[in-house]
Amino acid sequence: MVAAQRDLGRPTELLEAFKTVGFTPSMSKVAAMWSGTPVTVRLDDLDKICAVLNCTVGDLLQAEPLEADCGGERGTAEGRGS
Repeated sequence: MVAAQRDLGRPTELLEAFKTVGFTPSMSKVAAMWSGTPVTVRLDDLDKICAVLNCTVGDLLQAEPLEADCGGERGTAEGRGS
């Protein structure tokens, strides 16, 4: 969505834009990003993506709710099984 707002209408255009900052992912990875399919992205590559799109990480990522079975004990000794 952010890419489309920047007039990058196709995955191939996005790939070309990435090359300007030295980020050269495979076309399949760019297509997965384009379609919204989760992919693994290194943090330094995320910085390059933000530079190309002139956006922040918050513009690209969306938090997912925790699973209901966490029971609110995430990060506590009880939640870690100790």
